[in-house]
Amino acid sequence: MKLAARPRQSLASFFLGGRLLSLAVFPFLVCLGCSKEDPTKPDNPSPPEPVVLNLYIWEEYVDPELLKEFEAETGIKITVGNYYTNEEMIEALEGGKLEADLICPSDYAVEILISKDLLAELDPGNLSNLVNIDQRFFDVYYDPNLRFCVPYQWGTTGFAYNGDHIPNPPATWAGFFDPAFYEPLQGKISLLDDSRETIGAALLSLGYSANTKNPQELAEAESRLQAFKPCVRAFDSDDFDLRIQDGSVWLAHGFSGDFLSAIKANPAIRYVVPTDNVIVAVDNLAILKRSPYREEAERFINFILRPGIARRNAEFTGFETCVVSAQDMEAMPPGPIQEQLHARPEGTFEMLQSLPGSAQETYDRIWENLRGE
Repeated sequence: MKLAARPRQSLASFFLGGRLLSLAVFPFLVCLGCSKEDPTKPDNPSPPEPVVLNLYIWEEYVDPELLKEFEAETGIKITVGNYYTNEEMIEALEGGKLEADLICPSDYAVEILISKDLLAELDPGNLSNLVNIDQRFFDVYYDPNLRFCVPYQWGTTGFAYNGDHIPNPPATWAGFFDPAFYEPLQGKISLLDDSRETIGAALLSLGYSANTKNPQELAEAESRLQAFKPCVRAFDSDDFDLRIQDGSVWLAHGFSGDFLSAIKANPAIRYVVPTDNVIVAVDNLAILKRSPYREEAERFINFILRPGIARRNAEFTGFETCVVSAQDMEAMPPGPIQEQLHARPEGTFEMLQSLPGSAQETYDRIWENLRGE
């Protein structure tokens, strides 16, 4: 490329460079210096680099068509990365292994991230569509008044079964962990590869809280899981839905909306919301404090909170939206699949909560023993 000739120095720049004249006294000299274009500037300057937001979220948990629409509307591109447990996501953030702007932590994980000062405080002025959020989600224990996160979607953790092989499935966690039920299914069961969810299910089957800190109750849950383990084909938080769909397992512990494709593919597959107790998870959108694109991230959150967008997103993911007006618009067509996946808990339910250090260490030890790690 041919280099531009060095520009001739203007009177203004000469005098100003030598600090001999003042702009206030000699404004006309500034005009002399500004009257011509700077020949060092290219004729066709390059456009600014487009903003790229990195979204770290559960797999298949946002409709890619909506990301394209957002980019077409705003010029802001979204790239997507996935994780399979909240613990994996938190570890990646703490270790500096994750270059993300937006994340999608579950309820208790939000509480942990706030305590670690990793989340940016949201600007309500950029989130006009917050008025569309169901009021039930405004006073959540993990972020009262939604200062750091916006509720995105919610679902239950239950289990799916193949009715061709399991004609009489249990309706409760107690029945799920009954040896008379599970022992004949040896090698045909998958459990979530998630310490809080799997230990939580065992605790619920015993009538205890999924958030217990009681050592005796946790010891009973560990014994129950160790007895159950020989029948488990896989601990899987990634492809449990595919396993039950392809028939490699007949009973799968998992998240409600993730079973959507399997139920559509095989009517014999049914989803159960345990009636004795069930874990309800609320996933949220949050912005990392270190992100340089907070305002752009808020634009995306506000986009997702539009009723029509929220409805379409729920149709894609199979989970419940937290946007109340989208629920009123019938987030999904009525039918038996939606009745299964969107069933409200009939008995009691609870949300996972963060644990103090000593209790978390006990859960970690139980999980390491169970997984042989």
